[in-house]
Amino acid sequence: MKSKAALYIISLLATVSIGFSNFDQPAAALTCTVLPQSICDKAQSNKASGNTSETSAVLALLQWVISILTAGVGVAAVAAFIFAGITYASADGSAEQVKKAKSIMQNTVIGLIVFAVMALALQFIIPGGVF
Repeated sequence: MKSKAALYIISLLATVSIGFSNFDQPAAALTCTVLPQSICDKAQSNKASGNTSETSAVLALLQWVISILTAGVGVAAVAAFIFAGITYASADGSAEQVKKAKSIMQNTVIGLIVFAVMALALQFIIPGGVF
């Protein structure tokens, strides 16, 4: 038991020390590896000019994240409908399975409606719109 706790502590310390070793560079010196280059370019140009207009890097990043989440919601909704369809087709007269499949379909439609309302609200909040 003590050796297990010691192993956890050693692994935690190793993880923390490796994680903090990446913070020895200033933020401006880091390269843009994950984000699209256009967002990094906007951040560099806005930093140099002091510009905080609606074309800022923060808004570009927000629009990029929202477009990724929109695609994720679409994929999840299609997967839920496929799963509900398979559940409905394989019910074999079981009322419980049919009820479960209908519930999945209903919840998916509700989720899509809620997401559409959220996207519509963001369209008005974010300058220039989301999409």
